[in-house]
Amino acid sequence: MLGVITEALVFFHLPAVWNDAVEGLIILVAVITDSGLSRSRRATG
Repeated sequence: MLGVITEALVFFHLPAVWNDAVEGLIILVAVITDSGLSRSRRATG
């Protein structure tokens, strides 16, 4: 998934700095989502 995003950023001629920022944001969102799902599973289980 990160490779696809990187390719899209290159396609749109965005600076390389944005690659790291977008990848970091995706990882951060994934960790927060996983943490929230884990808490809800523990609360209901």
